[in-house]
Amino acid sequence: MKILIAPNSFKNSLSSVEVVQIIHNELRETTSFELLKFPLSDGGDGFLDVIDFFSNGKFEKKYYEVNFACNVFNCSILFDRSNGVCYIESAEVIGLKKISSDNLNPLKINSGPLGILIKKIIEDFSNNELKEIIIGIGGTATIDFGLGALNELGFEFLNENNQPINPIPENYHLIKAFIQSDYLKIPLIKCVVDVNTKLLGQDNAIEIYGPQKGANREKINFIERGIKKVIELLQTKGFSFNEFELNGAGGGIASGFNVLLNSEIIKANDFIFNEFLRDISMTESDYIITGEGKFDTQSFEGKITGEIIKRFNRTVKKIFIICGLVEKSIITKLPKNVEVIRISEFFNSSDDSIRNSSLGIKKSIPKIIKQILSDI
Repeated sequence: MKILIAPNSFKNSLSSVEVVQIIHNELRETTSFELLKFPLSDGGDGFLDVIDFFSNGKFEKKYYEVNFACNVFNCSILFDRSNGVCYIESAEVIGLKKISSDNLNPLKINSGPLGILIKKIIEDFSNNELKEIIIGIGGTATIDFGLGALNELGFEFLNENNQPINPIPENYHLIKAFIQSDYLKIPLIKCVVDVNTKLLGQDNAIEIYGPQKGANREKINFIERGIKKVIELLQTKGFSFNEFELNGAGGGIASGFNVLLNSEIIKANDFIFNEFLRDISMTESDYIITGEGKFDTQSFEGKITGEIIKRFNRTVKKIFIICGLVEKSIITKLPKNVEVIRISEFFNSSDDSIRNSSLGIKKSIPKIIKQILSDI
């Protein structure tokens, strides 16, 4: 009996590497099943942990001081010296987990610290050591189209008097021009995105994810109008792109980098499956245990859990999804061999289940074992 353990992270609680280990330890204690460990990431929280896991700890880890929303901390990056590739996790730099709820205000903060970090990394490496930067985009507290980071990387945004503007969304309506310096030689940047949701248009990422970043309807509308103004300016300057095809991951960071730096945008599921799991035949597994903090309709908008279901529900006996919360409407849309286990059912409140997510995952395993044994 072969079981693939392939969860995403539990946001603001456990990394996917931690989740894998909890599930593995519980199954190992009580069964003799063959277990395969594959922690996954959709580009958001835990992205670097997954890269480190699949590299078997061979990549060099470096630390840089970051100042985000008046909070100073050390941020880690990974460097694959053999290939000249640097890995960054945006959630570790400008993530929701790095800012207090009191300071959440996407009108007044931007992705500047991410740009400063990239600049430090580029300046740190010489003799063409650094060939590529791969950024996991997701879990950010910002909605700024990446202008804050781009400002640190050589783009200056100006008002009608050609004076520099602090590129926070509150000021976007004042931007009338921009200039680009070439003092920094920027290597190829690849953005691994956690969602396929568009930045603008109907059911866009600003509207969906804005509230968790501290934006009410008024702020959401203001930010949308500001970003549209910037897009109009870019289009008048000869940048050709469809504004309604812009990816909304990380508040538009990937799209801003794509437009102004010609960076690549890669779907997280493609990145993980093609880069790390290409030699693994997961179709040989009998069962899959996956999961994430909240399982909802967005799980099928580029999230790795939804991709696991799409790719493998026809090739395995059963897929178990361990999650903290689940959107009721999605249950009826799942294939018959997909079973959802809510860890919140083991506790008195959602807050308790979040604080005790490790225990909740452990409590889920007997239910999974019981169902597997009943199939034998």
